[in-house]
Amino acid sequence: MAYYFPTGMLGVGLTALLAAFMSGMAGNVTAFNTVWTYDIYKAYINRDAPDRHYLNVGRIATVAGVILSIVTAYLALGFASIIDYVQLLHGIFLAPLFGTFLLGMFWRRTSGWGGFAGLVTGTSTGVILYLISLDSSVGASMYRAWWAWCACMVVTILVSLVTQPKPESELRGIVWGLTPKKEGVEEAWYKKPWVLAVTVLLLTLVLNIYFF
Repeated sequence: MAYYFPTGMLGVGLTALLAAFMSGMAGNVTAFNTVWTYDIYKAYINRDAPDRHYLNVGRIATVAGVILSIVTAYLALGFASIIDYVQLLHGIFLAPLFGTFLLGMFWRRTSGWGGFAGLVTGTSTGVILYLISLDSSVGASMYRAWWAWCACMVVTILVSLVTQPKPESELRGIVWGLTPKKEGVEEAWYKKPWVLAVTVLLLTLVLNIYFF
């Protein structure tokens, strides 16, 4: 019994991990085919096709997304650990995306073209820095993430200043300065949102400095 119990628990753990991976995979593939079909294909390539056509385009995008994910899974075999691989992707893609979201939520002057140009520039910066060094360590990924984020922010601001932003009527409820704020009353100081936010920010800063 002492032998089979750990084995059974290992099986349960692996099953939970596979279920989590499958759930994440399903969500990512669904988001991929939705963004491609409606935000890119329908908006810029073929606007007046029937719904059946877009359904077939979404199915093709789903198959393409699954094949792409399989290819990237084999690419992960070339890294020292899965953490290095994940941090590399985060430094290239998520860091500039974070910059785009920050400006989009807190600066009403941000335009669609500004966000697009900044995101492309930031991602390209991360890719170029990786191709130059071919270093996938955590420290190098943090270095790339910083410069990708900076490039995204700078380009987004510059392009937004010379392009037409969306009218404020379309930004209400989305941008911070145009959203009505409801202040909650919380007597305990340690439960206040700003205290928790500052605490998390300081912990993140300390951990980044420590593990840099």
